[in-house]
Amino acid sequence: NPYKVKFTPDIILGNPSYNTFYGVQGVAQALFSDVMGNHQLYIQANLLYDLKNSSFMVSYYYLPGQIDYSFSGYHTAAYVWLKDGDLYRFRKYGTDIAAYYPFDFFNRIEWGLGLQAYSRENLDNSNVSSITRFLVVPQARYVHDDVLWGDFAPVRGSRYNVEITGAPKLATDGVGFMNITGDYRTYFDLSDFINIALRGSAGASMGPNPQKFCAGGTENWINSSFSNGYLPFENPEDFAFTQFLMPLRGYAVNALSGDKFFMVNGELRLPMRIFIASPLPMFVQNIHTAAFFDMAGVWSGSLSNFKATTRDLDGYLVPKNLLIGSGIGLRAYLLGIPAKLDIAWAYLVHNWSQPKYMFSLGYDF
Repeated sequence: NPYKVKFTPDIILGNPSYNTFYGVQGVAQALFSDVMGNHQLYIQANLLYDLKNSSFMVSYYYLPGQIDYSFSGYHTAAYVWLKDGDLYRFRKYGTDIAAYYPFDFFNRIEWGLGLQAYSRENLDNSNVSSITRFLVVPQARYVHDDVLWGDFAPVRGSRYNVEITGAPKLATDGVGFMNITGDYRTYFDLSDFINIALRGSAGASMGPNPQKFCAGGTENWINSSFSNGYLPFENPEDFAFTQFLMPLRGYAVNALSGDKFFMVNGELRLPMRIFIASPLPMFVQNIHTAAFFDMAGVWSGSLSNFKATTRDLDGYLVPKNLLIGSGIGLRAYLLGIPAKLDIAWAYLVHNWSQPKYMFSLGYDF
C-alpha cells in the first residue's frame, strides 16, 4: 500500500514564562509528526479574550530531503506603555516561508521571505490615529554551531552566524531598511571544572528608515528597569525589528540606542559543587558561579559620531556611546527552573556605580 501521511502527537504541553518586556506569560504548545518524521506540524497559542488580543502560530515543516522547508502563519499582540503615558497595543501578523540547507552537521544556510503587517493602536485615547505598515521581508543567514552543552550554557566549541534582513520601501509612507549583524561565541576549559565563555557581536542598520539596536539589561529580567521608564517603541515596525542587545549587566534596558553597535562579553564559569561536600537541598540544584565582563558601543550615523565619553555639567568624564559593566553571579535550578542572580557594577569612568542586583530566568549565552 502507498504511504499515507498521518499526523500523531509527539508532545502537548503548557508552561508559564517570564519576559523582560512583557512580564509573566503562558503558552500552550503542540507538535505533531508522521511516522517517518518527514512532516511536522507545530502549534503555539497564548489566547486572551479574542484573536485580536491573542498570540498564536501554526507552522508546517517539510523534511524528507536535504533542504528543509517551513511555512508559518502567526499573530502576535503585546501591550506597552509609551512615553506619553498611554497604553498601546502592538500587533504583528503575516506568513513566512523559509528553507534550510545544511552543508554538514555543524554548518547550514537559511533563507526566507515574509509577508508581514504591523500595527500600533492607542487604547487609552481614541483620538490618536492607528498606524499600520505592510512589509515584504527577505532574510538570509549562515550558521555554524558545534558546541557541547553543560548545565547552564555551552562549555566547549564555538557558534557563530552572519545575518542579513531587509525590507524594500514600497510606498512613500512605507519603511525601507537593511540590517546586517554578526555574532561569534567560543567556549573552552581552563580545567575540568572551570570554563571560559567569550562572545563578540556587531551590526548595522542602513537605508531610508534604519532600525534600532538597544543595549542594556539581561534576558528574562524579573526586577527589570527601563531607561526613562518605558520601552523605546514609537512606530509599529519597532515592535518587530528593534533588537535588544543583552547581556549588558549593571544598566537598565535601552541604556543606549542607535543604528550601529558592537558588543563584547566574557565570563569565567565554575560549579560550586567542588566546594560543597554536603548534599544540596532538593529544591536548589546545580549551583554555579560566574564572573563576567560586558561592554557595548552603540551610536547612529557614521563612525565619526561614536564618542566613548563626554563631559557632564560639572566637567567630569562620563560614558556616552560606550558602556562597560562587570560583576559576579550565581546560577541554580530552583524547583527545576534555571534561575540567575547577577550582582553588577557599571563603569562610570571616574568610579564604579553602586551594585545592581539582577534576578532573571534562563540560560547563559
